Amino acid sequence: MQPKAATPAQIATLKLMVPNIDQLLNEFQMETLATNLDTNLLPDEREPVLLKEVLPGMYRQGDATTEKLTELVVMINIPKVHNRFDEMIAKHGWAFMGVGGDRDWSPSIYTIGLCKEYGLELLFIAPLNMTILQQVTTSYVNLIRDQKVPVEELLKPRSDILNGAGGRTFLAKLVKVNREKATENYVRVTRGEGFDVYQIVIQDANNKFPGEEGYNEDFRQETEELE
Repeated sequence: MQPKAATPAQIATLKLMVPNIDQLLNEFQMETLATNLDTNLLPDEREPVLLKEVLPGMYRQGDATTEKLTELVVMINIPKVHNRFDEMIAKHGWAFMGVGGDRDWSPSIYTIGLCKEYGLELLFIAPLNMTILQQVTTSYVNLIRDQKVPVEELLKPRSDILNGAGGRTFLAKLVKVNREKATENYVRVTRGEGFDVYQIVIQDANNKFPGEEGYNEDFRQETEELE
């Protein structure tokens, strides 16, 4: 499917969102994105996720790579976007959705499809690189699926999830959150009903969890809004 020709203004807007995009994509790919900035990437869900809202967040988080941007081009040109999630679930047993942050929201990632077998989905919110968010989430999925660790055990702080610079360890744990609040604000793509949502919470640079005395409130994990 050939995209309609993008106007100079559309191309300029695209370059403002991702300044180096002309070094990452070919002309066809740029035309596709530039002419679809108002496209809803998740047309079957409760709230729209517009391409023009996703691109700036990807750039800020360092995720505007050739591979990731090409995936968006492919998504736009596939009538049913959710096939991608269904294919991931069929192949791996679960999928994930990452959402870039901004001045008011920390980046987040959540699982899709775990609820079919385990009755839960995971949510991780933290001002970190999306790669780290995915690695931490995957570690917990592996504990649940491969090592069959009971969820009750995962509510306890663990030292085998996240290591920082110089081998420094930060504890992590799961916290059960309000499902309605989680699905309203974060977990918007789902594959099942009646599941619980558990938030992954990690320590800050002072080795404090949210709610503990001395915790750095600037390290936003949005725990209070999900209670």
